[in-house]
Amino acid sequence: MDNIFNLLPLEILRQIILLLERKSIKYMFQVLPNNTYLNLDEILETRKISSFPRINGKCLIHNVPFALYNTQIVKDDNKLIPKASLFRLRREEAIIRRKSALEYLGNIDADIVMGDLVIFDLTPNDICIFDGLKIKRFQSDELYPKIENDTPFDYWNQGGYKFPIWFNYNHVRDQCLTNIQSNIEKDENIQIFTCFIYNDISYKIISDKVTGSCIISNINDIQEILLENGHNVNDFINNPNIINLNNIRQYIHRKYILYFKTFLSNNNYIPFHYDSSANNVLLIEIDQLSI
Repeated sequence: MDNIFNLLPLEILRQIILLLERKSIKYMFQVLPNNTYLNLDEILETRKISSFPRINGKCLIHNVPFALYNTQIVKDDNKLIPKASLFRLRREEAIIRRKSALEYLGNIDADIVMGDLVIFDLTPNDICIFDGLKIKRFQSDELYPKIENDTPFDYWNQGGYKFPIWFNYNHVRDQCLTNIQSNIEKDENIQIFTCFIYNDISYKIISDKVTGSCIISNINDIQEILLENGHNVNDFINNPNIINLNNIRQYIHRKYILYFKTFLSNNNYIPFHYDSSANNVLLIEIDQLSI
């Protein structure tokens, strides 16, 4: 009787195998017929990239035990090495540790795929990410996780770890620009927000609360407020009370909406912190908004 796998086209069999975890893939190759022409190493390497994002919508966190990297190229108290050389050695040391960690995860058949987080037991706050080829430390914006291609917003919301996430929102940009609102009539702290639908779920982008000191930063701002209300600088000098709190709030409101619109119009990625407890809110920090 023929093995059932003989009845499947080779490419379909390959796609089925790629859905399995690493250990299951290796087991499958023990029971597959010899004439499948599939390469185990190629399948394992392809899965590391093709399985992102994971079907369950959550990344995995892989812990690397301290004993694996309990070595140092140089001692911390070595004062004879110039700082530049010490920095280079420390960097080399970190690269070696990350390479060793990837080898370790392969040896234990950990099912690591692109986008998974890697935590070293000794330094749990030093979060690393697997990019499909290497384990890399979050050192720049380019390495922070990116939400795109239907990746769930809470994909990296695991283990209580906090770090910026970037959202490629080109497909929802028009929604965001159309739906900009504020709470100027309801709250003494102005807050600008917008909403959009992504993967059939409604989300809200909220900026940090804004105060006058964030927006009114020079004499030109004062002049604009005066002109909007039919006054000039001399009028203000003679009677500072011609500008009231409501004038300032309205000015802040208009200018901040301009900031917000410009930010949404000119950027392909939004840096945010995801709050799963606050009804799908993406919080943008105020210092990210500038024109």
